[in-house]
Amino acid sequence: MRDHLHPTGRADDDDNHFAQHLSMFFHDLHEKVRAFRSGTLQFTTKTYNYNASNVHTLGNNIYHTEIDIGLESPDYVFVGEAKHESDLGTDGSANLVHHILRQYVMVRILIERLGIQKTVIPFVVWDRTPAQRLPVQVNFMIDQGWMRSENVLEWSGIEALY
Repeated sequence: MRDHLHPTGRADDDDNHFAQHLSMFFHDLHEKVRAFRSGTLQFTTKTYNYNASNVHTLGNNIYHTEIDIGLESPDYVFVGEAKHESDLGTDGSANLVHHILRQYVMVRILIERLGIQKTVIPFVVWDRTPAQRLPVQVNFMIDQGWMRSENVLEWSGIEALY
């Protein structure tokens, strides 16, 4: 988003646009995140997380979201979060607090702004041991139908590509 808005910078209208599209594409996201349970796992959120009413904080999150791995094809945009030794992070002071979810939201809003028709495919690459459970944000993305469980990749699979 930063690259897209770079020539003119970010304006208040952009923040309002982000908030409108968060509400349109991700209706009741705040409530869905707060209600989500995956076994014993659940999100820890604050009242302002995933809330479109705080347009400036939301605008900052969307504008400053960085994507670890991004690939584009004629029909798809692949958005990947890469982790090696650290877990999938959260930023408790952010509006869009969970990284892979923030990236997905930002790219969905960006392709709408650009007026292009592409499907966003989120994925995660990490060093997952068989005993590790998927992080709650990944389970949420899968539960919402925004990510497939097959899109949780391990670095050993990436290493096998070369």
